[in-house]
Amino acid sequence: AIVMPYLRGSAFEDRMGCVAWPVPFHAGYPDGKNYGGIHSEAYAATAAEIVAASRRHFSETPELAERIFCWPYRGEVGSAAYERHVRLAGIVRAADRQMPILSQLPPTMPNSAGWSVPKEFSRLADIFAPQGEWLNPADAARLARPEYPLAGLWLAPGTPPYVPSLGVIATPADVRALAWFAMKYKCTGLFLPEVLNWSGEMTSADAGSAARLFYPGTIVGSDKVLPSVRLKRLRRGLQDAAYLSLLKQRQRMGVALAVTNAMVR
Repeated sequence: AIVMPYLRGSAFEDRMGCVAWPVPFHAGYPDGKNYGGIHSEAYAATAAEIVAASRRHFSETPELAERIFCWPYRGEVGSAAYERHVRLAGIVRAADRQMPILSQLPPTMPNSAGWSVPKEFSRLADIFAPQGEWLNPADAARLARPEYPLAGLWLAPGTPPYVPSLGVIATPADVRALAWFAMKYKCTGLFLPEVLNWSGEMTSADAGSAARLFYPGTIVGSDKVLPSVRLKRLRRGLQDAAYLSLLKQRQRMGVALAVTNAMVR
């Protein structure tokens, strides 16, 4: 009852529902410390039941069932991160083979990284959304799976100069260009975590504020949620991408490519 209004769109003024929703299982819930660690049988059984219960709940509404996914590991990139993801995602896959799994870990790593990606990682992730500096555009075509709308390589904000900035002090062109980059590199979409990150000082420009695209209206005496200027700039970029897609559909591929290549390196 809590999630359905957001998926159906009734929770929003424009009645546009969310295209995807994470099920309530991740590295922090349930807390592995209460079950003897994430490698214990008790933890695996509890986590598997959460995943299975989520599937049963959404299966009651078939048109929304394909929008759910699991985001098990959320943390820094490193060799230990892959091991943790493999364990958590393995539990998900055993409980529900159809559940798309999201990972923010890069699907491939350069030799200079000092570690390699585990062989089983590729079968334990469907949605890849590494930070921009880790993104390899060549992975997009290989990871695309037309039969699963959510699967593939997603572009997430990262550190300039690898990708445009989404930070508070980013230029209008930087924010708008994120959609251009996603289209040029044939990404499935944009992945913007924590757009409602209201922790800390609301008006600061620290690193944690880059994903904050909405602000609580209470800071200006309003009971509404305030959209940021960056959100509006991002919307302009998405409108640009929609226009370029329309050109391709109208057999104007050459024009669309010329415009895209002129905007994105």
